Amino acid sequence: MKKGNLNNSAYQRVLKRSAGITLIALIVTIIIMLILAGTSIRMLTSTGLFSNAKKATDAYQQAEEEEILQLAYADAFANSILSDETITADKFKEQLENQRN
Repeated sequence: MKKGNLNNSAYQRVLKRSAGITLIALIVTIIIMLILAGTSIRMLTSTGLFSNAKKATDAYQQAEEEEILQLAYADAFANSILSDETITADKFKEQLENQRN
């Protein structure tokens, strides 16, 4: 009986030690992740990544509007050649609305 009790208590000590190491590893991992998150957030905001993304979005939207205008003008011009009519502002506005939809 004594032999079994010794093995059981030794096993419990090993379990307690491994649980302690696991808890320490968890705490160290959380601390490292917090340091990395803080550094990443600081780098993202200090390099102007978000402002550059906003500028790129604005430039894209402006280019898209210009493309729509050019396509509407080309469509109105082609239609005026085919129908022997001149391009009027009303026809151009109509073509522009068709291009946007």
